[in-house]
Amino acid sequence: MTEKALYESEKYYEYLYNNTQVGLFRASISDGKLIECSKLLANMLGYKSRTECIKNYILDEHYLDHDTKKKYLEKMNKKGSVDNFETEITRCDGTSLWVSLSARIMPEKDFIEGAIIDITDHKKSQDILKSLQINLRAEKQKIEKVLSIDQKMSSILDLNHLVDFVIKKSTEILLSEKCSLMLLDEDSKELLIKGSIGLDENIIKETRLKYGEGISGRVAVEGSPLLVTNIENDAKYARKSHPQYRTKSFMIAPIKVHGKLVGVINVTDKKHIGNKRLQFNEIDLKILCSIVRQASIAIENANYYRHLEFLSTSDSVTDLFNHRYFIKRLDHEMHRLNRYKRPLSLLMFDIDNFKAYNDSFGHIEGDRLLKEFASIFKKELRSVDIVCRYAGDEFVAILPETSSKEAQVVGEKIIRALKDIKFKSKVSLSVGVAECSDNISSRHDLIMRADQALYKAKKQGKNRVCKLTE
Repeated sequence: MTEKALYESEKYYEYLYNNTQVGLFRASISDGKLIECSKLLANMLGYKSRTECIKNYILDEHYLDHDTKKKYLEKMNKKGSVDNFETEITRCDGTSLWVSLSARIMPEKDFIEGAIIDITDHKKSQDILKSLQINLRAEKQKIEKVLSIDQKMSSILDLNHLVDFVIKKSTEILLSEKCSLMLLDEDSKELLIKGSIGLDENIIKETRLKYGEGISGRVAVEGSPLLVTNIENDAKYARKSHPQYRTKSFMIAPIKVHGKLVGVINVTDKKHIGNKRLQFNEIDLKILCSIVRQASIAIENANYYRHLEFLSTSDSVTDLFNHRYFIKRLDHEMHRLNRYKRPLSLLMFDIDNFKAYNDSFGHIEGDRLLKEFASIFKKELRSVDIVCRYAGDEFVAILPETSSKEAQVVGEKIIRALKDIKFKSKVSLSVGVAECSDNISSRHDLIMRADQALYKAKKQGKNRVCKLTE
């Protein structure tokens, strides 16, 4: 080859070396220092020129992971070459990039020559795809769980059990830390919390929302589900308008039966992954709406069953629940107490001088008096309280989420309400209070303690509320 041809060949090689779309290099076998590199590789590694890159960059010192470097060296020593070896290396400014490295040892020349391709964008795309696949599997599992609860939900005929089940499954499937189910009280037209997970007791007891009041009340009026991804950025529900909301992301869905509102479900505080709290999204809202559709049918079934059960468990004179239902509900509430560790109290009422009233005015007037008292009980007690006719002129009321001190206040309020009623002769009410505590282990013990407190009220002169001291 002539000198001119050799020169032109070398220039062409140099042109290819510096204009190829792959970063090319040669590095010393002994110390890993660069002997040669292409412009593209220099730019890839963050240098302004090839000269600067060759002077400062030592490939062996820039592997981000020590184990990966070890695998690379093992392959090179064993085979004398590597092909498409993926690794993460650092640039001159300390930032990292993913590369695909192909290289071979040139023993007769005491150097390694190779090619490096920047695959950072490709790796990011792979990570995004992997994340999407994980999310897709997670959403698929959620949907499978929703479908699996349908049969179970439709078989629950007790409304309280159903509410507990819906809340439990909603929090599990939607990865939420807080959830509450509110039912509409037909008499007061207020939304009351029927069951919850993660809420403070005071919030449970004090929350009573009218139509249009609060965000849940507005959802009840508008009748459409609501997703707030981040309340800080939400134009309609900005935090400054609702400072009481501690969570940034929440969902609320109305519960309807044949188009009629029966309640709402609130799901808030999606769980953390590491230090990052997740936000609810459109898929979560669709899943919640699916749960609500199933719950609506189940609530309708439970209410229908409840009506049939009421006919068999109600007192024909007062339309209150009878003794049979009282025993059943007290067992249920004590079970809930053991599970959630919330207070539970029992009020036992006895109409003072009822026998004399009955003897003086007859059984018809006696029954009217019983109905009048039943009406007062229902008016003064909450919708979540269970008032029953116990026997004859005795009544009982189960007060969930209520301490004995609070129950005593309720009893006194009922006695005051009686003063405004005109009866044919003087009648009053004695009330005994008992709270389910550590030293009361059974339904029988709680009833006995309330009965003893009632006896104390009678003995002290009637027309009063008493509870036993511990």
